[in-house]
Amino acid sequence: MKNCENHLNANINCDSRRNFLMGSVALGAGAAGVMISDAASAASFSNNHFITAGVGGDFATLHEAVAAAKSLNPTSTSWVVITMMPGSYDLNLESNELALPEFIELTGVSRQGCVILGNGNKNIRISAHNRISNCTIRYTGAGSRSGAIRTQDSVTFEMKGVLDIDGIDIEVYFSFRSALMILALDRCYIRNCFIQTSGIGVEVFSGHVFISGTHCRLVGNIPGNANPHYGIKQPKASWSRIWVDGGTWATGYGSPQIDGEPGADIVMFYVGGNASSRVELNNIWCIVRNNTGANLGVKVTCVDVVLPTSWARIRGGYLQAEDLNKHEFDLENTGNGRLEIQGARYKSQLGNSYSSNGAGVRLITDAVYTPQYNDDGIKVIDASGHPSGMIVKLSAPGVSQVMGAEQVIVRIDNSHNAVIIDGNGKLINGASTRLLGSAQYSRMVLRYAGSSVGWLVTNE
Repeated sequence: MKNCENHLNANINCDSRRNFLMGSVALGAGAAGVMISDAASAASFSNNHFITAGVGGDFATLHEAVAAAKSLNPTSTSWVVITMMPGSYDLNLESNELALPEFIELTGVSRQGCVILGNGNKNIRISAHNRISNCTIRYTGAGSRSGAIRTQDSVTFEMKGVLDIDGIDIEVYFSFRSALMILALDRCYIRNCFIQTSGIGVEVFSGHVFISGTHCRLVGNIPGNANPHYGIKQPKASWSRIWVDGGTWATGYGSPQIDGEPGADIVMFYVGGNASSRVELNNIWCIVRNNTGANLGVKVTCVDVVLPTSWARIRGGYLQAEDLNKHEFDLENTGNGRLEIQGARYKSQLGNSYSSNGAGVRLITDAVYTPQYNDDGIKVIDASGHPSGMIVKLSAPGVSQVMGAEQVIVRIDNSHNAVIIDGNGKLINGASTRLLGSAQYSRMVLRYAGSSVGWLVTNE
């Protein structure tokens, strides 16, 4: 301790350091892990930027520590850091939720070392500027407040709020609760988190949300429950922009499987924003599975675009949906919105896509097929119901095609009805249309070579 005075400018005084270590020793010796209010244990803290909470800390409870931090009037240039000593912090023992004032950072020593328990209306409410890191938050039960972490009602766009979440395990065991509810925050950063939920992982009503290196598991509810499961939900007609970089987004894989819920939809990314909204998924690994397989019509999908205004972009990664009754699609555009897929691996999709060069397969039986946006992948043609012939257009009218896009067209019927492939304003080997072979399993493989050349037939 002889060098203690040399470290005073690090915002950690000698007493705080000693208390931190003593608290760890006390817990290791079997001291009670659940923090309860004890006014006699609330020490007078001597550093106005650093407060410790828990056994051996400045204050016994998080509520007491937050009240003390608020009294210091933290600002954007003078944050107050509350460090949790190792142990378990039960918000249910308090009379109200844990409301963090602006410019407060709440951090633990590790995910395993610091656990916050919430239930019903006893959760963490963040303000316009907060940071949370290095802890586990376990939330259960019903209540009028949604989820483990939610925003203060007073947060507005004018406040330009920033929420920074790093290194947290978040567990939510209640059907329609969300682990994180983001409302009227300008920016939210979620990094290195593990989210396990039987309801909604992250619900975003507005703001810019950046998620990286995060793992999300959707887990089962009480058997017979029909409440849906969402990893990320962008509510219908709301405004937000969400970027997800990497991570695993799945059911099962070490977490409780979704089983015995015949009426529950399972959608990892629910895309419902307005025309200015976006959901961008970059190099994610996503598998969703319904182990019940007993109810027809249940939606089991990795991505669903649910409104004409909604827009999802998928770049790279792997996506797979599984259902025992085979009613699943890896990707769905049920709302006729905009679904862009570039380089991702998947097996099936529902609805129109744009610039997709994955392994998507679409069955086409329309007399005249026109994509809403440009698409590629594999088109399976069944012309048996059209004696007068079919027209299959390669491009959406007036929309730029992506250089190098490939389309594989295969006829599966043996009706010999005519199938005309139409470039819809783009040339096909120098002509406006081209006839698909009349024999069963006739094929045509095309690649787009730019607006001046159009489509080139590489195999047929």
